[in-house]
Amino acid sequence: MTTGDAGPAGSVAGGYAATALNLAAAQLLYAEARTFAVKAPARLAGLRAAFHEATLRLPAAESVADVRAALGRILVALDDAHARVISPELDAGTLPFEVRRYDASVVVTAVHPSFAHALPVGAIVTAIDGQPIVELLAGVAARVSAATPGWRAIATARFALYGPIGSMAKVTYSVTGGPAQTALLPRVEKGAGLDEILAPRPLQNAEVSPGVRYLRVGALRRADLATVVPALQHARSIVLDLRGSGSDGALGLLAHLLEAPVASPRWGVPVVRPEGVVEYEESSWTLHPLAPPLRARIVALTDGRCVSSVETLVSLLRATGRVTVVGEPSAGTNGNIAELALPLGLHAQYTGLRVLLADGSDYNERAPSVDVLVTPTLADVQAGRDVILERGIRVAAGGVP
Repeated sequence: MTTGDAGPAGSVAGGYAATALNLAAAQLLYAEARTFAVKAPARLAGLRAAFHEATLRLPAAESVADVRAALGRILVALDDAHARVISPELDAGTLPFEVRRYDASVVVTAVHPSFAHALPVGAIVTAIDGQPIVELLAGVAARVSAATPGWRAIATARFALYGPIGSMAKVTYSVTGGPAQTALLPRVEKGAGLDEILAPRPLQNAEVSPGVRYLRVGALRRADLATVVPALQHARSIVLDLRGSGSDGALGLLAHLLEAPVASPRWGVPVVRPEGVVEYEESSWTLHPLAPPLRARIVALTDGRCVSSVETLVSLLRATGRVTVVGEPSAGTNGNIAELALPLGLHAQYTGLRVLLADGSDYNERAPSVDVLVTPTLADVQAGRDVILERGIRVAAGGVP
């Protein structure tokens, strides 16, 4: 193995020098993670065991993907949804759909509109490029770090679809027990149109039930608030769909929902000296109410995709005292991401910021919760139902949770 770039298929040449370099990368990653990763102190035994396993795997690595997988296993021990080893080439693109696993069945939950003609929602995927999908997911899961089962399942399904932008994959699937079919699909840039891959949602700011308005927070921009907020003033309830990513308009909307100032969690940057982490430099900020005030009841929809900044929104919404969280638990990870450059163009990332709540508890060491648990079934997905949204609307309308 050499220290050169990966070839077209991500392969690298062998050799003692390359093996030594990769082992040195494992040592560097282990030392970095145990020193700076905020979740490491409680997981040193697991981190040490994962490092040992990586050193056994690296000498046999034949590709950049193999090196990424071996190094990634070190970070699995952190139970951190931010933690992973990334290849700028191999992880740049994604197949244009999302899947969810139900035991032995892996079902398509959403498809990018440009490719909906090729692969229907509700289809059961059985293989990608000839590899059984369950076998593929099992291999990917071994390098997924997660604080919750929800994030582990989502990240495993996502990472299994990654690959170089423009690379093609043959997807084998069936529909409602029918014969096997295939679709040849390209991997598209992850940053381009990912929000469009989400399952269909109501129109932004739509009235989904009398007196109930719907907002997808990930699509809310700061510039939208001038028109969105006045339309919400007469709503009895607001359904805030947090499933997905945050947005630059989220905190602005939240400020209109507040009746009093709310402090953010306390963000702690580890201060490291030769003897280890000795203290944390803490900071926080305060969100103040904005006029006009919105006094509507709030129903927040969450699932395992809610991570990082969305976790902050959930904790601040709970401070209003009038939010009901409906759906599945979030990813359970918050805080800024720290990064480390590695050989072969790889880089590692993990949570490098401690997050303390008002009661002094560590956000990243607590299990996220919901008020009304809703778990979509395989039948729900195949029927095209968004049962989390359905239940959220029912709760917002005043129905029994």
